[in-house]
Amino acid sequence: MFCEFLDWVEDRYGLTMVDRIILRSELATGGAYTSIGDYDHDELRQLVAQLSSATQTTESELLHCLGARLFARSFEFFPRYFGSDHSAFDVLSNVDERIRVEIRTLYPDADVLKFEWGHEASQQWSFAYRSSLACADLVEGMLTASVERFRDQIELEREELEIEHEPAVCFRLTTRDPILTHPALTH
Repeated sequence: MFCEFLDWVEDRYGLTMVDRIILRSELATGGAYTSIGDYDHDELRQLVAQLSSATQTTESELLHCLGARLFARSFEFFPRYFGSDHSAFDVLSNVDERIRVEIRTLYPDADVLKFEWGHEASQQWSFAYRSSLACADLVEGMLTASVERFRDQIELEREELEIEHEPAVCFRLTTRDPILTHPALTH
């Protein structure tokens, strides 16, 4: 995620901005990241805060944009996971299983995101996200990008919660399209 964030900052704001936010942050790594490294998420928070200050863009908006980029890049980097997906529900119903396995393989001690599906009404599903990292804006960006990628007619609502003393967010996805179904709920 760190490499993707810095690549995104460079693409959007230029290499000078990357250098600026790194130099203004107090990073144990000095801002040197690899795609296979495991880093303190506080460093990402610092980088996002510095970018927010420099661009006058809220941290929430920046994390949302990063989430959208991470979603798009997932299709490039992991086509074997997404090749058979035909809707946002296909992607989202399997994201916990796909991501958790990859992260646990690479980083056994990582604080892995928790995603939980629920069926609330005829055409409404809830998608609960829990993590001590509090990256709900990033997750929302990924959800929004998923819906947009497949051009699904889904309305997304967000509710902040606490589950088992942990920050959580419930995303409610509502569709009026009777053909659009949640695959995990139709088996």
